Amino acid sequence: MTNGGPGIVNSAKSRTDRVTNAVKRAMLIMEQEIAESDGIYPHNAGRVSMAEVCRRADVHPITMMGVAHRDTTRVTVLSWIESLSAKLVTGARTIQKIVKQRVDTADESYRLIAAKFQAMYQVEIPKRDEAIEALQARVSELESDNLQLQEKLSQGRVARRRGNKP
Repeated sequence: MTNGGPGIVNSAKSRTDRVTNAVKRAMLIMEQEIAESDGIYPHNAGRVSMAEVCRRADVHPITMMGVAHRDTTRVTVLSWIESLSAKLVTGARTIQKIVKQRVDTADESYRLIAAKFQAMYQVEIPKRDEAIEALQARVSELESDNLQLQEKLSQGRVARRRGNKP
C-alpha cells in the first residue's frame, strides 16, 4: 500500500474529525431530547442504538466499522448507549403507560384552567358590563351638563354643532 501525500492524510483526518464531531453532536441532541421527555427517547420507538446515533449524525453505520472509528468512536458510542440505558425508560408498554399518565395529567390541568376561566368569565364579565353601563350613563349626564353650561355662558347664543346631543 502506498502512502499518500500530506494532502490525502489531512483530508482523511478532517473526514474522521467531521464524522466524530457529527456523532458527538447527535449524542448531545439525543441526551437533550431524552431529558426534555423525562427519560423517554421520542424517536425510533424509544430505542437508542448505534444505528439510531448514526442516523441522527447523518453517518452510514458501516463507517463505524472502519479502521478510523472501530476502536475509538464506535467504542465511545457503545459505552454512551450502555450508560444511557440505565436512565432510559424502555419497553413499549411502559412507554405507553407513562405517556398515557402524562396525557391524563395534562388533560386534568386543561380542565382545571378551563373551569377557572369559566368561573372568572361568569363573575367578571357581568361586573364589567355593569361598569360600562354606569360609565355610559355618567357620560350622558356630563354631556347634558356641559351643554347646559355652554348655553348659560353664551347667554342663549349657542349654535349646536353636528354630533352634539340635545
